[in-house]
Amino acid sequence: VNIYQHTLERHQVFKHQNADKYSLSGNIIKSLFLSSKGEVWAGVFRGGLNLLDTETGRVERFPKEMKTKPDLDKAIINVIAEGKNGLLWIGTDGLERLYCFDPDKKKYIEFPGVESLQRVLKTASLKHILVDDTNRLWLSTRGSGVIKFNPENGESRQYVTFNKAGGTIKADEINHISKDQYGDLWISTYGHGILNFDPVSLSFKHYYRSDGLSSDIVFGSLRDNTKRLWFFTLNGINLFNPESKSFKSYPYSSGFPIEEVNEGAFYKTRSGEFVVGGSNGYVRFNPEKLVDNSFIPPVIFTNLKLSNKEVLPGDQERVLTTTISKTKDITFRYDQSVVTFEFTALSYLRPENNQYAYMLEGFDDDWNYVGNKRSVTFTNLTDGEYTLYVKGSNNDGVWNENPTALAITVLPPPWRTWWAYIIYAVIITGGFFIIRYNALKGVQLKHDLKLEQLEKERLKSVHQLKLEYFTDVSHEFRMPLTLIANPLEEILESDKPGKWMRKRLKIMYLNCKRLLHLIDQILEIRELETGHSRLKLSPVRIESFIGNIIESFKTIAYNKHIHLIYSPSHADAVYLTDTDKIEKIFFNLLSNSFKFTQAGGEILLKFNIEHANGHDTLHFEVADNGSGISNEHLDKIFERFYKESGKGSGAGIGLSLTKSLVETLGGNISVNSKLDEGTTFLITIPMKRSKSKATYIKDIQFLKPLPLEYQAILTGSKKIKDKTQVLEDVILLVEDNDELRSYLEEHLSKSYSVITAQNGHIGLEKTKKHAPSLIISDIMMNEMDGMELCKAVKTDVELCHIPIVLLTAKSSHVNKLEGLEIGADDYMFKPFSMRELEARIRNILGNRNKIRDKYRSTSYLPDTSEITFNSYDEKLLRRVVKTIQSNLSESTLTVENLAHEVGLSRVQLFRKLKSLTGLSPVEFIKDFRMKRAAQLLREKNVKVAEVAYEVGFQDVQYFSKCFKKSYGLNPKEFISDIKKSDKVSV
Repeated sequence: VNIYQHTLERHQVFKHQNADKYSLSGNIIKSLFLSSKGEVWAGVFRGGLNLLDTETGRVERFPKEMKTKPDLDKAIINVIAEGKNGLLWIGTDGLERLYCFDPDKKKYIEFPGVESLQRVLKTASLKHILVDDTNRLWLSTRGSGVIKFNPENGESRQYVTFNKAGGTIKADEINHISKDQYGDLWISTYGHGILNFDPVSLSFKHYYRSDGLSSDIVFGSLRDNTKRLWFFTLNGINLFNPESKSFKSYPYSSGFPIEEVNEGAFYKTRSGEFVVGGSNGYVRFNPEKLVDNSFIPPVIFTNLKLSNKEVLPGDQERVLTTTISKTKDITFRYDQSVVTFEFTALSYLRPENNQYAYMLEGFDDDWNYVGNKRSVTFTNLTDGEYTLYVKGSNNDGVWNENPTALAITVLPPPWRTWWAYIIYAVIITGGFFIIRYNALKGVQLKHDLKLEQLEKERLKSVHQLKLEYFTDVSHEFRMPLTLIANPLEEILESDKPGKWMRKRLKIMYLNCKRLLHLIDQILEIRELETGHSRLKLSPVRIESFIGNIIESFKTIAYNKHIHLIYSPSHADAVYLTDTDKIEKIFFNLLSNSFKFTQAGGEILLKFNIEHANGHDTLHFEVADNGSGISNEHLDKIFERFYKESGKGSGAGIGLSLTKSLVETLGGNISVNSKLDEGTTFLITIPMKRSKSKATYIKDIQFLKPLPLEYQAILTGSKKIKDKTQVLEDVILLVEDNDELRSYLEEHLSKSYSVITAQNGHIGLEKTKKHAPSLIISDIMMNEMDGMELCKAVKTDVELCHIPIVLLTAKSSHVNKLEGLEIGADDYMFKPFSMRELEARIRNILGNRNKIRDKYRSTSYLPDTSEITFNSYDEKLLRRVVKTIQSNLSESTLTVENLAHEVGLSRVQLFRKLKSLTGLSPVEFIKDFRMKRAAQLLREKNVKVAEVAYEVGFQDVQYFSKCFKKSYGLNPKEFISDIKKSDKVSV
């Protein structure tokens, strides 16, 4: 082919008898083929198919007539292959690309499947044809991959994408296909290396330059006489090693004389020699006689550089003492960070093809192959011991497996030497001890600070408890002081004698006794705390003694509708005990049970005596089914000054005092309670029997007065009879102290209708039921206190207009501000003056009446900028006025429409407007229309009819009638009167 191209052109070997017409001189032969019959066929570049007679030099061209197959005159015949029955298959670059020629008949013949084949080929060039044993054609194309074609039935199959483990490869540019002795196909690609394809299993293997190929552009392959495969690439020839699955390459640089192999320019002669053509001629050689260079080259170090500067023996660097080739070990300082070693393999046959590899033991894990590079550079090696190994190969890749070694030591910097580490250790150890010392000192300081903080918190807690205690005690003081001061003030101002005087003096007397009782409790607590309390033992019959205490509470139980049960042990023994302390214990426990048991409840007191080991122990139990105590507060009820939030009144010292008294007697007290189910107190007191005879021991009569908080139940004033006269203003009085509530009710009922409630919860229900004109409420109450009642009223749409006066013993500015912020209208401290309270009530109700009178006046037209009530009432009245103003001209404006616009029901709107303005919604709308009409008649020169329509009247006569009813004049008289007044003014 191209190998002979130059010969044909140079020597003009083949000429036709008519040389001027059929001479091949100067033409390019693209393909040559020697058939099984010994005929030489040539494919000439754009010169068709030619039969060469090598004996006579004659050339016969096909087709003979140019018009028969005009396309073959233009085609480039790339390949000629012989198939079954000696038929020639011709592959071209253009046109139909595959042709079939019958050498016997000397003409082109048709074959089946040519059209479908052309659709698969598209515009691709057909570069090579392999005819296998079954007469199938394997076509190598540029652009359509590999095509398997069966000329007998016209079936074809295309291979462009090849699957393999881990992915696929697309190879559509194929140069050549050959077949080995195992039936595998070796596909040479243009840029994708070599594909070893099994046409049966359709599996393949892929070989690249990394497998030893000199180039991935492979033109084709040949088998030598020993069946070894040789592949021809762009820049050399390559021998395939089936054992290692790699290639031995012979490029131009290794001695192969062809600089660049031409496409298709390779041929195997009958003698087994290979002929290869290229850009600079052709070469003919026997592949079986090629031998490798077997010399194993030694490797030596040739040079050393530091920071790219050559190092010589004895120079200022003081690294080498002799030449580097004779040096076995070398030492570098820590600052000699950039080191370059140069080496060479002592093989001089094409030394540029020698290969090298190195490994720095202690730094690298494997060999580093660097090709023909003869140096290696290391930067910033850490201090330590290393060994540099270098090995090399000759030009044929024969490696010296005994590498040259060089021991390398890199010294550490001064701060990483052994003595530096000793200094570090000393510093770290010292620092550790200093840190440890500071940490321990810090822990000690934190501990001291924590103790100080705990002590501070304890003192703060004690201080807070004391403040709460004195606040509660002051509340207890203020209540009797109020009931002493006000009757005394009345006595001083009145000349009433007799019964009236005795009643007020009795109130003062009882409250003086209450103050004395509180003081006695405080003094007794002080005695118990300082240990000055002594037992005063006296013989007493316990059962009779406890029975007397129970008898004193029966009247209270009857008045409060509480079932009091006493279950004695029926023991008639006489014991020595401190009767005063026993009395106080049971008085405090029974008082506590009565305080938290509602009407209809039950209180049980029972006891029994246990005899064991010659000692007697009294077991007492005081149980009730009252409100009970929650678990979170149960363990705190015996603490000094402690009271469960929102429950009861008092100073919070009763149970604490009781526990101290029990412990003074050598006993023990415990409590069991469930919320809303009741509370049970269990007391055990050891007793010593008296040796005195029962015959002369008299039963001690119980003379201790009733608990002061219950004396008002028995001695308080009678209920005030219902008045036949119904007073206009209704006042709701909410106070948990019966005596103060009775006293206030007696005085306020002279001027107002008074409704009373015992706590905030009942007060709220009565507020919703009666809608009072004013509420007077204590703050510290059970169930719901005054603050909660005030908040509930002021946040209720229907009730928020009702003024509230709060009464309290908490006289701090913060407490007052808290009450005012939630909506209270006034705030009074106990003890207060009755006259001052009455004056404040008159002022609040008087201001409300003034506002109502203002709305009723004939001249006042509501203005949203002038409305001043509490926040909700103010917003409500603004919405009412704005709604009426917006719909004033609408005659269909009704109370239902107004209520819907402001978001209230008709009943709610009636109550609110009535309480705020004194007018019903109907009256308010009508009054607003009349006032607006008067304003228009006074300010504008308009007709009466226009004014009537503008304020929502369709009937002018009805408007005049309503106007006269409101102002006493009809509209025309009203206008005349205004004009007369203006003239008089002028």
